[in-house]
Amino acid sequence: MSNKIRHFYEFEDFRFVPEERCLWQGDELLSLSPKALDVLNLLLQQPNEVVTREKLLESVWEETFVDESNLTVAVSNLRKVLEQHSSTPKEFIRTIPKKGYRFVSEVEKVFQEEAEDEVAKFEAPQLPPESIDISDRSAPPVRWHFVGIILLGVLFLTSFGLWINYSRETGLSSVPVNERNIKSIAVLPLK
Repeated sequence: MSNKIRHFYEFEDFRFVPEERCLWQGDELLSLSPKALDVLNLLLQQPNEVVTREKLLESVWEETFVDESNLTVAVSNLRKVLEQHSSTPKEFIRTIPKKGYRFVSEVEKVFQEEAEDEVAKFEAPQLPPESIDISDRSAPPVRWHFVGIILLGVLFLTSFGLWINYSRETGLSSVPVNERNIKSIAVLPLK
C-alpha cells in the first residue's frame, strides 16, 4: 500500500485544497467559480507578497485574452465569500493600487500523508437520499434573448411558408410583367 502526500493551505478557519480546487470552512464546502479558486491558489502560494495583476491574468487565464475586469470580479467574489463565512470581520485580500493583490491573512501550508485506499477527510459528508431537500434549488434562469430569437425564426419560417403557399394557389407568375408575351386583351364593361 503506497501513501501519497497531500498539501493544503489553512488560514483562519478555512482550508484550501489546491489539487481538488476546493475551499472549505470546517466541514462546509464553499461555492466559488474555478477562476476565483485559481486566483486564491496563486495568492496563497505567496502570502504577504504582492502578486501582480499581469501574473494573475497570465496564470489564471493563460493564453486567453480577457479584460482586467474579469480579475476584478474574481477577486471581488473571493472577498465576498471569505467575509461572509469568516467568524471575525477581517481583510483577507488587500488591493495594492496599480500593482496587484496581496493575501494578508496568516497562511499555513500543511502536508498530510494518507493511504490511497483511505477515504479523504475532505470529502463532503454523505447524506441519506431522503434527507436531501431539493425544494431550495432554484431553476436555471430563462435566457429570454434565445427564446426571442427562436420565436422570430418560427415567425419568419411560417410567414415564408404561407407566402409560398399563397403564391401557388393564386397562380401568381414568377415571370416579370415586361417579359410576358400578351396575346389577347379583355375589354370589360365599366359597370
